[in-house]
Amino acid sequence: MILTDLQLEKVNEILNYFQQNKRKVDFKAPTGSGKTLMASALISKIINNNIDKKFIFIIATISSSDLPRAFENKINQYKNNLDYSDFEVEYIESPSTSKTKNIDIETQLIPIKNKVYIFGKASFGKDRIFTIKNTIKDFVNECKTQDYKIVYIRDEAHYGTRINKKDAENFETLMEENAYFILRMTATLDMKNIETMKVKLTEKELNDINKNNNKWLLKTEPITLSNNLIEDKDLLKKSINDFINIKEEYKTLDLLIRTALLIQVDNEQSDNDKKIIFKNTLQMIKDELKINNLSWVQYFGENDKDSSNVDNKNFTLQKITRNDDPTDVIIFKIGPATGWDIPRASMLLQLRNVCSKNLNIQTIGRIKRNPYKNLEKHDITTKYYIYSNAPKSKDNDLNVYQYEIKDIFKTEEMLVIRISKDRAKKTQKVVDEDLIKEIMNFLKEKIREIERIENTCFDYKENIYKNINEKIILKDPIQILKYIKIKETNFNENYKNALDIIKTKYKEVDEDLKNFKLETLLIILYDNFLSHIKDIIQKSLFQNIKYEIKTETIKPDIYTEIKEDEKNRGVIGEEYLFNIKKNGEKYTYQVLDSHNENVIFSHIVRYSRDIKL
Repeated sequence: MILTDLQLEKVNEILNYFQQNKRKVDFKAPTGSGKTLMASALISKIINNNIDKKFIFIIATISSSDLPRAFENKINQYKNNLDYSDFEVEYIESPSTSKTKNIDIETQLIPIKNKVYIFGKASFGKDRIFTIKNTIKDFVNECKTQDYKIVYIRDEAHYGTRINKKDAENFETLMEENAYFILRMTATLDMKNIETMKVKLTEKELNDINKNNNKWLLKTEPITLSNNLIEDKDLLKKSINDFINIKEEYKTLDLLIRTALLIQVDNEQSDNDKKIIFKNTLQMIKDELKINNLSWVQYFGENDKDSSNVDNKNFTLQKITRNDDPTDVIIFKIGPATGWDIPRASMLLQLRNVCSKNLNIQTIGRIKRNPYKNLEKHDITTKYYIYSNAPKSKDNDLNVYQYEIKDIFKTEEMLVIRISKDRAKKTQKVVDEDLIKEIMNFLKEKIREIERIENTCFDYKENIYKNINEKIILKDPIQILKYIKIKETNFNENYKNALDIIKTKYKEVDEDLKNFKLETLLIILYDNFLSHIKDIIQKSLFQNIKYEIKTETIKPDIYTEIKEDEKNRGVIGEEYLFNIKKNGEKYTYQVLDSHNENVIFSHIVRYSRDIKL
């Protein structure tokens, strides 16, 4: 998998915050937009840009079924195409006291440079040996002792957890207090928290051909049927008939994609009457599928599987995900299948008597990925169908909104502000001047620390240099020169440019630096401050920011959004730019992301009406 320009833009945005020492970033992106790939690319870039630093990466995700293991597999799959790939990835699961009586088993975790440690949050729950033995706390303390910087990535950060709240908070507190950098991948952004940087990838951007290199990560055309007056059996029959027609459409493609129908069900209710209804409805589904010659599998967890083919009960989520897998219908519970995507699936069905209380964005994400070759767009594979007769939840009312520019505005050019950060437009002379200023200030700021390191690490009488950790000992000037030369062979032209400035200008910084030998200064900088120098370089590459006001037509002229609530919405009139549909029906509100947007939107609407008057 190769990052699209749009994905790379978001990765670099997060990386830029990291390089600016912004400690916390929240990242919101649609389900299916490649968050795991982007997180993998971020890890690779952090390592590649800081070869001399010691990092530990901790990824925590919800523990539903195979999700943590899938995270491990995906990173291992992706990393070979990234900037830097020589890092280890391991999913680590805490033993449970209910499964092993030997509490004294070895659970120590050893810090390894640049290693990615993946945990399911249940590893820190009640009766887990990691919790009982304070394994993670000891691991974090060992990382600190050995001067590792912890990068913490929290997947599905918007999800709560069913594990013991105290244990969960202890783990999160450990990360909050000890992580060097925290990235939270979430479906919701807390705009009130100004200390946390925000990065957002929207469906509108994903639907914009000018931004996505004509790579369509997601299907873009939802077809919805939502009517709680339809009985389960009638909706099931309609869904099956429509699905059979969709199957015939897929057969006309120039490649083999066997599309699938997903049926989402909930856990059985404890109430006896509801339990009977649940079982009867589940059996009705299977009987109706058999009548229509549709194969099915039932996945309620790794230890709770069934199949219409009695010889095929050992299937895996990975197997039925493949485009060429012949399974027609997957009946699944949302918990065990969280984080699972099946791009070949085109329809999601939710029946009232067996369904979860509500559909959500993560559930719909199961069917939204684009299965077509090279992520190209095709009229057949870009459609996805959501059928439901479940009553809407008051607390979590999920809706599909479609926006289409009105014909009279499609050629209208609007004012937009474009931000340019193109280093190529900046002359080398200007770059040098910026670097000179930044590096001189840096050396002046660090002069006392440089002197302290010199006094600690250099023994000029014996011609010996020992770095602070005493892992490198150089016993004569020739060894020191060789060590400097080896270090410099890893530097690209930008770093060499900065080093040339240091070599020629360092004596101008401070009287005390005039007494330093160049070799002494360089080796101190290489072993203790190289990451600082690299940060200065990276920032200098993005100093040429230009703001331009341009006129452009609005793109894309049609796009889709899925929202789980309508806490903020702005009233619009007939004069508005878009025709809006909500679940396929005409709608007269613009759904917004926050209260602040709602306030601004109301001012814009009021101002536009005043102008007309």
